[in-house]
Amino acid sequence: MILRLIHKFKVLIRPLLVISLMSVCAQAGAQTAHSVDSLNAELAKATTPADSVSILHNLYDCFYFNDRKPVLYQIYETAERAKDYRSMLETLFVLTALYQYEPELEEELVEMAKRVPASEIQRAHLLYIKLRYQTTNFNRMSEKERQQKLHQALKDYREHNRLDKYDRIACLFLICTNLRNTTDSELLVSYLQQLQDLIEEFPYEELPVRTLFYSLAINTYIDNGMYDKALAANKRMLELVAQFDKLHESQGRIFRNYDGSLYQCYHNMLVCAQELTDEEIDMYYDKIRHLIATNPRIYGDLDMQKRTRVYYFMAKKRYAEALPMLKEQLRIFNNHAQYAHFALLYVKAAREVGDKEALLYGSKIINSIYRNRLMAKSDISLSELQTIYDVESLKDKNRDLTFENQQMEIARRHQGIVAVTVAALILLCILIWMIRLYIHSRRLAKRLSSSNKKLVEERNTLQDIYSKLVSVRDKAEAADRIKSDFVENMSGEIRVPLGAIVEYSRLISGYAEGDSRPYIRGYADAMSVNTDLLIRLVNDVLDLPQIESGELSIHRAPSSVNGICNFSLEIVKKHVAPGVELIFANAGQPDTTILTDSQRVEQVLIQLLTNAAKFTESGSITLGYEVSRQSDTITFEITDTGIGVPRGMEEKIFDRFVKAASNTQGNGLGLYIGRLLANMLGGTLSLDSYYRAGARFIFTIPIA
Repeated sequence: MILRLIHKFKVLIRPLLVISLMSVCAQAGAQTAHSVDSLNAELAKATTPADSVSILHNLYDCFYFNDRKPVLYQIYETAERAKDYRSMLETLFVLTALYQYEPELEEELVEMAKRVPASEIQRAHLLYIKLRYQTTNFNRMSEKERQQKLHQALKDYREHNRLDKYDRIACLFLICTNLRNTTDSELLVSYLQQLQDLIEEFPYEELPVRTLFYSLAINTYIDNGMYDKALAANKRMLELVAQFDKLHESQGRIFRNYDGSLYQCYHNMLVCAQELTDEEIDMYYDKIRHLIATNPRIYGDLDMQKRTRVYYFMAKKRYAEALPMLKEQLRIFNNHAQYAHFALLYVKAAREVGDKEALLYGSKIINSIYRNRLMAKSDISLSELQTIYDVESLKDKNRDLTFENQQMEIARRHQGIVAVTVAALILLCILIWMIRLYIHSRRLAKRLSSSNKKLVEERNTLQDIYSKLVSVRDKAEAADRIKSDFVENMSGEIRVPLGAIVEYSRLISGYAEGDSRPYIRGYADAMSVNTDLLIRLVNDVLDLPQIESGELSIHRAPSSVNGICNFSLEIVKKHVAPGVELIFANAGQPDTTILTDSQRVEQVLIQLLTNAAKFTESGSITLGYEVSRQSDTITFEITDTGIGVPRGMEEKIFDRFVKAASNTQGNGLGLYIGRLLANMLGGTLSLDSYYRAGARFIFTIPIA
């Protein structure tokens, strides 16, 4: 029922397709005729052979088959006048393909190729002509002549050391052509691979020989059921077609197309359908249908279309539709290379649909083919044995050459004696040169002695300078000691009056607190803040020599951590800007007692809190601590929301006289002294560089 509906659909749709194609062909014919007329008009206006060549190429692309031959000869002659050797060789490539079945023209085409200057590309085209006609002539020979040719080719290839690359390719091509038609021996794959390796050594431009080889390889692999290798070779052929297309596009050949080559490649893809997915099978079949619908020449090749449908039906497992078409192909391809392939497909389709009569018919064909192949394979094996025998006879000849090689060895030894003599002369020359070099070195030694005297004088001068520098250094150290002594002597003298000023300032501030005038209280607060700043600066300057020299003593005693923190916060409270919250993170928690110098700890904390107050205009300043019983340490953290420390200054701020901002109060000694005191207490002081919302300093000391 389904087959009847499909048949009715075909009957209805075929006239529509024919009418559509006739319309397309008519339009294509009219367009081609118009293009030919335009190109002929351009050709008449061309003034140089070079201009004419490009026009003739496009004119050639507009014609079909035999109409192209006169244009090809015209292109060749015009390209020769223009010395366009690439176009000459490309024309010969096409002429060889057209005339490959006319052996009498081979010599003429070879002579035409020799009119091109010798080069690798010219030799490749000569090889292409030779291979084309070699294949044609080989297929016309009798079986006996083929065996003789194969025997000679195998023998020549065994001695391939005396052959150049082109002769080896011709030899291998003949061997592969013969093995393809007679046997499926493993030698075939080996020889094909060797041939492919030689051909792929050609430069990119030498495409003709490559296409000829891959055409042979595809058909050979398919005939022997090596579909994976056939698929790989076919993909390489598609790449070569793309290279041809790209080359002609760069030459401005707008009418050139490769629909026929693409059709053959897509057809071969379907032949190798067992290596493809269902999506790939449909994709290649759709491409074939598109080429049939758009190219009149392909549409007219009905036999090729039938074979394509056979492979598509087999790939899609539509065996009932493929079986009658396969039987027709067996009738057409009787005694042809594809005969065995279609017979195998016929047997498979018959087995799948359960047609026993067709299965028996196909099996008889396959048995007959295999019987003939076994006989041919036996002949090939005998031929290979004969070749091996010939090689052994060549080895006997090689033994006869051994004596000649010995004579050559004697000659080489004589040459060695001559070489030794020459080497002795060379050594004598070197000795003379070394004597002259010795004399020259003596002269250099005298000059070096003079230079040494000058260096001794300069050394003495440098020693005098060094002595003076040592004297200057000693004076600097004495001055430094005088400075330190002066600072120590002045510390008591400065601290007593400075203490009196501070006490009187606090007294005045105490009286000012009860005054109702706000500006009086403001003056008093400012005076208190500045006197604290002054005494801290003076203390830093006076304490620095003792701390740096290690003379400052540390008095450890049990100390209350909460008491140290509260005292430090109370001292700094008046330095905090309005609106800034001063927070003790451990307020309300149980107190902790540690063994340390509470005065020095308070000094470090007050310095850090004062720094935080100096750079924080809004937000908060937080003091907190955490005790670690595992490491017996306590860690103080002073965190603010101020301007923070600029990147790159994280360690520099702990150097002497360095400030994070040059326009702020202070002498740049606070953090420097703080780190020194932390080290003296056995701890560390550092900046948390990961905290970027302000600044966070971490002060760690042991608790015992």
